[in-house]
This record gives sequence, C-alpha cells and structure tokens, in this order.
Amino acid sequence: MDAEKLVAALRAGEPAALQELVESFGDRLLRSATLLCGNETDAQDLVQDTFVQAARSARRFGDVRRFTPGCTRFC
Repeated sequence: MDAEKLVAALRAGEPAALQELVESFGDRLLRSATLLCGNETDAQDLVQDTFVQAARSARRFGDVRRFTPGCTRFC
C-alpha cells in the first residue's frame, strides 16, 4: 500500500493499516530512537509509544509527505 492510501486507511481506523505502518516505518524509527536513547530496550518502548500516538493523531496528518517527519517528532 502506498503512503497516501496507508494514511487514509489509518484515518479510517482500519487495524491492518497500523500493522503496515509498523512494518513500513518501524526499523527506521527504531534506529533513530536507539541513537537517542542509547539502548535498544528503551528505544523499543519509545517506538511503540510513537506508533500509538501516530494512530491517535492520524486525522491531523493532512499531508502524507509530513507523515514520516511527524512520527519522528513523536519519537
């Protein structure tokens, strides 16, 4: 699913969209969070919290191009 459809599905509350979001962006966010936290355990918690916040805030992502930077900001 492309990013635009993925964000639309997330906004619609489709559970599979969140899973695909994790698969698409999880590794990138985990690498960034590990650098910030200094350890992978704390980074994993931070990334999980980030995806929860992204799911809750999906309606605010008006522009798909801002989605990845938005997730990074949560993190």
